[in-house]
Amino acid sequence: MIELQQPAEPLLLEAYRDHHPGLNHWGDENFIPARTEVRHTLHREQQGLCVYCEGEIGPDEGHVEHIKSRSRYPERVFDFTNLAHSCDGRKHCGHFKDNNILSIEPRPGCNSFFDLMATDGRLTSAVDLDEEDKKRADATLQILGLNTPKLARLRQQFSTVLRSLASDAECEEFLQTSPFRWSLRGML
Repeated sequence: MIELQQPAEPLLLEAYRDHHPGLNHWGDENFIPARTEVRHTLHREQQGLCVYCEGEIGPDEGHVEHIKSRSRYPERVFDFTNLAHSCDGRKHCGHFKDNNILSIEPRPGCNSFFDLMATDGRLTSAVDLDEEDKKRADATLQILGLNTPKLARLRQQFSTVLRSLASDAECEEFLQTSPFRWSLRGML
């Protein structure tokens, strides 16, 4: 998962919220320009990666994900700290999450809960976790569907490349542009 650092809130989002107090309808036609600016801002911040699986997505692909769902937390619909860029489609992260509550959100330190198995590319709960944190990590992995065969295979391929690099400098250079870079960093 990407450890979100939330950049400054887009001006169009702030202006929309200021001019529509109390409104929490994400699909409002007047909100489309702000929603596009939010997606592009998040895309830049996340360096073109899905917040959950870390796969590559284009600036006009995917969707703006509500980390805490709109239906359960209507007061957070336009809260920029609750938004992320996620891949889209029926078999992808945001739809896997749906209205579920994540035990571990994409925030600083979230990757300390997970280990990447280089041999098969699966993510598991970190070995050193207590039982409660292990349950939280396992639930998060399951909710987000982060161990689909395709994702595991791709992570395994990138981990093989990372392990083949000769120096720390080469590893760091590779991780600057690689998908799955947050998960792969745990291998260093």
